[in-house]
Amino acid sequence: SAASDVYKRQVISEDASRGSGENLTALAQILGCNKSDQIDFGIMVHHHYSFLFHKTDPGINFLLKLEDLLSHNQSMSCKV
Repeated sequence: SAASDVYKRQVISEDASRGSGENLTALAQILGCNKSDQIDFGIMVHHHYSFLFHKTDPGINFLLKLEDLLSHNQSMSCKV
């Protein structure tokens, strides 16, 4: 549902703003990040927080933006 999607985005956004948290770790695991890349994933998402969660650009899908970031970070094991 739309409400569920908004909630998921919000909890991931909160963890991303800190660069760590159980929801961000779970997302990293879903994306196949190996354990050593999970910390780097959190740092990357935190560093690019404004790009990923820009409030005035809600029409651009978070996962598409994340895929773009990961495609420029080929050394990480994570994939969208």
